[in-house]
Amino acid sequence: MITAAKLVRGAGVFALNMLIALVVTEVVVFPFKHFNVETRRESILREDFLSSVAAFGLGYVVFRRWRTSSSKWVCLAGLCWFGWGAIQAWIAQQAAASVLYRSHVDLWRMSGMGCYDFASCRDWLDYTLPLLRTVLYSAGAFSYAWLGKYESAALPGLKKAILSLRRQ
Repeated sequence: MITAAKLVRGAGVFALNMLIALVVTEVVVFPFKHFNVETRRESILREDFLSSVAAFGLGYVVFRRWRTSSSKWVCLAGLCWFGWGAIQAWIAQQAAASVLYRSHVDLWRMSGMGCYDFASCRDWLDYTLPLLRTVLYSAGAFSYAWLGKYESAALPGLKKAILSLRRQ
């Protein structure tokens, strides 16, 4: 039977995992943001790549250290948040469209590739980037859950390979 204390503890651990996936990922990525890029598109792609790598690594390390099952399910909150943003964009688009003109939700703009100023990049910043971070955080946790049982067998071989490179 689930007690109130277990429920509160589980919600707290989930909130902590969300905080790590969203905020700590930004802290890890921040020192690498100062590299010069030519275009806004390159800047967005750099942010997506760095956030992906950092979130995956954090998910892997956090699950390896604490083995909280909620770290594997952080992606659900990110998916719900992105879905909410897509529904809002669709409703706004339908309200603005005439009766004769119907189109799909502008996912190109939400991906960040279709934005041309800060206002148009806001959907990427508010919805897509958190989705990317939460999904890859969960992917890191799932990957350790899947690969963790082989870690003790793989580490000696990996250590030997790294040390052999160092000697050369």
